[in-house]
Amino acid sequence: MKNLLLFITLLYSFSISATPQKDILKARYDSCHTYIKNNREQFPVNVLRCARMEIEIGEALEDKSLILTGYIDTGRALFILYQYQMALEYVHKALQLSTILNDMDRNAEAKRLCGAIYTNLDDIYNARKYLNEAIAYYEYKKDTTSLIRSLGTMAISMGKNEQYEECIQVLNKVYKMSEIRKEYRTMQITMLNLSNAYWSYNNPEKGIQLIDSMRSVIPIAYITPQDSVFIQYRIGEYLYSKKQYAEAKKILEKNYEQAKRYKNSEVLSCTLSILIELTKEEKDFEASTKYCEELLNLHDSIEGTEVKKRIGEMEVIYEVSQKNAAIDHLILQNKWNKQRLILILLIIITISAIVIIKIKTNAKLVASKVHLLDEELKNKKNELTNMAIYYYELKKMVANLYVKLKQINYHCKDTETKQSLAGVCTSMAQNSTLDETKNKINNYIDTNYSEYISRLNEKFPDLSDSEKRICTMLLIDYTTKEISDVLNISEKSINNIRSKIRKKMDVPENFSISQFLKNI
Repeated sequence: MKNLLLFITLLYSFSISATPQKDILKARYDSCHTYIKNNREQFPVNVLRCARMEIEIGEALEDKSLILTGYIDTGRALFILYQYQMALEYVHKALQLSTILNDMDRNAEAKRLCGAIYTNLDDIYNARKYLNEAIAYYEYKKDTTSLIRSLGTMAISMGKNEQYEECIQVLNKVYKMSEIRKEYRTMQITMLNLSNAYWSYNNPEKGIQLIDSMRSVIPIAYITPQDSVFIQYRIGEYLYSKKQYAEAKKILEKNYEQAKRYKNSEVLSCTLSILIELTKEEKDFEASTKYCEELLNLHDSIEGTEVKKRIGEMEVIYEVSQKNAAIDHLILQNKWNKQRLILILLIIITISAIVIIKIKTNAKLVASKVHLLDEELKNKKNELTNMAIYYYELKKMVANLYVKLKQINYHCKDTETKQSLAGVCTSMAQNSTLDETKNKINNYIDTNYSEYISRLNEKFPDLSDSEKRICTMLLIDYTTKEISDVLNISEKSINNIRSKIRKKMDVPENFSISQFLKNI
């Protein structure tokens, strides 16, 4: 009995302590949800934080309905922040949970959001599939507000797919529905979108007519300064396309000041681009330079702002992703590893390409040098051959002349003449020896190949002078027969000398002596 009373007391105490905690969590959830409804478009980063808190509170309270709302709000915030893949994950979770809870309203909302995300991912098939399902549900429920939003998203999908005629039909349908309900803001946005669609459909006149009629259809209170700036820009752009430069310039210069005042960067950039062209046409280069400078400054400013904004957004997205399940972390880590691997591979490929290019360049230089060396050796070979031929032809001629003079001397009767001829023959015999020719060839080789012969002396001091000279002739690709002809030595003797050279140099059996000599 005492234990039962103790248990009841503890249970009561827990319920008293738990109830305020639940109330606090619910109050915090309501606060987050209210903030999201009021700031959905303006502050997507803060909305993302609040949406994530909705999911955490729903999990803490074990309330799947709250978790479902958090999934949809998180997906929408990520969509606005251009994080389409992450947004898609949360929206698909919302689709699954809404089916389990049989919450068809939020299921349709998730489908509409899914269609918008797939539109931006250029997946037209899935975009149309989910949007058509959402539209069918809202038509059945007669939920005109949600139907208008879904049809608007469908029109965007058609416009991205360049189906402008169908896009215009859908937007006209949206306009009629919003006109019946007197939703002037929706009417105005639809008219601007229709104007853009006609412009893209190569019918700018119809687009301008819509813009002109806007002031008579939409109460002035619904036309914001930003809208006015865009409308004036469109009119100026249309006049410029029609080459009505003076009127276009007047409107755009006025609109330029308005765009600066309301900090409409997109319209300001477009306006400046047209003003630059107009001032060029008028040859007003001072004004053209001024507008060019302002356009550059604007782009720099936009870029800096976008970078800061993107950094802030990425920090929040990182914070949200860190709170996801462990599998999400592993996926991100795997993605980073892949990127790092790709980077390493790119670096390796780049270095390899540089090395290959360098090797090829060096190979070309070496090949060029080898070619020049071969040409030089070939020329020297020809020179040496020609010299040898010259000397042996000269020797042959002198020998023939010697024989002729001997014959003349033999038949000559005049003693004095006979003595003179005998002296000439003796002199010719002394100056036309084979040794003299060999000496001249040897001197030529020693003089022209002195550097190579020095290298042979250093590496192979056992080689004789004649062997070094034959090595030089082998270097310049003389055959055994050619060496025999030049030096007037038998081929057998040359082969013997080659064998001695191979032995002294320790040339491998399967290696050419000429190639071996070229590597020295």
